[in-house]
Amino acid sequence: MRKSKLLLASSILSTLYLIFLICNFILDISKGGAFSKLVLTFRTLFYIPHITILILALILNWVGYAKNIKWTSLMSGVLYLVCMFFMFINTIFVLPQMILSFIAYFKMQDEKNIVYKNTVINTITSDALNSNDKKDKV
Repeated sequence: MRKSKLLLASSILSTLYLIFLICNFILDISKGGAFSKLVLTFRTLFYIPHITILILALILNWVGYAKNIKWTSLMSGVLYLVCMFFMFINTIFVLPQMILSFIAYFKMQDEKNIVYKNTVINTITSDALNSNDKKDKV
């Protein structure tokens, strides 16, 4: 079973973006000043949900890549979409991961469908062969 390269790219980009966000947040906390603390308070209101949802999407993304599970890539794409609403200004950083997750979802093949298609094809070919054998016997 092949692993999705798109899901791997999305996971790596998300990991890098999460590291960037956490480092940026820590650097902002270390800065001083009254106005800076006020801005940081309002910024935290949006950062914490954004980072939390990003972590959930990242976990689903890595699980989907490791286990090759189709629905986790869809859920991570949806969570990236929700994540963009909390920090709309950082949409440009989350948009590629969302797009890669959705494309990976549509490109991943479902195991049940493969088995079903092979079963149908085998049934059709065996029926065709059996009907040819009956014609030959008559």
